[in-house]
Amino acid sequence: MRVAIQHCMTEWSYSSGRPYHDPFDEVEVDVLFTNPKGEEKRVPAFWAGGQTWRVRYASPVVGTHRYRSVCSDEKNPDLHGQEGTLQVVPGEWDLASKHTGETIRTLAPRHVMGAHAVGGGVSSPWFRSTGPGETVVGTISLVAI
Repeated sequence: MRVAIQHCMTEWSYSSGRPYHDPFDEVEVDVLFTNPKGEEKRVPAFWAGGQTWRVRYASPVVGTHRYRSVCSDEKNPDLHGQEGTLQVVPGEWDLASKHTGETIRTLAPRHVMGAHAVGGGVSSPWFRSTGPGETVVGTISLVAI
């Protein structure tokens, strides 16, 4: 099972064991996502060079999403019919800055098992308004302890 943060893009790749002379024009790969509400979304994958296709997906809906790849070359099992689940976890954390007392809103999950905002590990973007028309962007790192 894959895990993603609500409202944040996640990406993975599919590798084909079958070579294509002109993969950009010969093959189309989409991924059908079904969210926990039963709504389906078709997301085109893109050719990333060689025999690799990538898909990017973000969802505002928390919960278990199902996905299945669909390829124009239905005889290619590496690109067609690949199925799985994606667990989308809540995605806003309010953190108080130790130095200024300001609240920082981050896109990191509210509940990261065994993770704390300390150096190293997985990074998450954060955004803080510093005044009219100004925004500070940085990262908060998460590490399991």
